[in-house]
Amino acid sequence: MPDQWQHFAEDEILIEYFEDSAAVYCTASGETHIVDAFPAEILKIMLPAVPIDVATLSTAFAASLGDAADVWSDEVEVVLRRLEQMGIIAAVRV
Repeated sequence: MPDQWQHFAEDEILIEYFEDSAAVYCTASGETHIVDAFPAEILKIMLPAVPIDVATLSTAFAASLGDAADVWSDEVEVVLRRLEQMGIIAAVRV
């Protein structure tokens, strides 16, 4: 498992947020991805594009819902892997 995750710089991806989703354009691949509310919120938390660990992401996401962080850590990990497969974020070893 990676130590941390990071989304790409603003010149590598463009993100447009909507009420319950986001459109993410990857300049390197030329692909546009539409993500639902959960991954969109994770991407918002990851701004600015600096490395962040799953525990920190889970805590921030849970806080936005008023839940405990440990409730969301597995789901956050799944979303991160999916975003990595899309080429929107990258694993970072520190």
